[in-house]
Amino acid sequence: MQAICDVRNKGGERIGCLPIKSITPRAADKLYEMFIRDDAGESTLFRRGEKFVGLCRKAWRVVRRLYPAEFARDIPNPWPGVTPATPSARLRASLRQHANDERTFWRTQRKQSFGMRRLARFRTTKS
Repeated sequence: MQAICDVRNKGGERIGCLPIKSITPRAADKLYEMFIRDDAGESTLFRRGEKFVGLCRKAWRVVRRLYPAEFARDIPNPWPGVTPATPSARLRASLRQHANDERTFWRTQRKQSFGMRRLARFRTTKS
């Protein structure tokens, strides 16, 4: 939540300091675009964007039930309508290769660990 509240708008104000009525569906889309950008400005952090949107959706629902007077009646919860972006084909291939490399690494680590346990057990039983 701290990362969401620390986002600054064009006027330099923190989003967390603004009234909740100022979060419109268009503002929610802009915030999502900010969430998925990395430090270089590339749209690569799709999972982070999905997590932020899910958190905002849940927070909106809970707080609106507790403080209905703080919310504009004509603006429904803007977060369910945020359409998640999808990574490009090249990025998906890169992510898939990275996941395969990680899986292979941990499988070899597990096999080595298992082999070392067997060797240690063998040495302790034969001594």
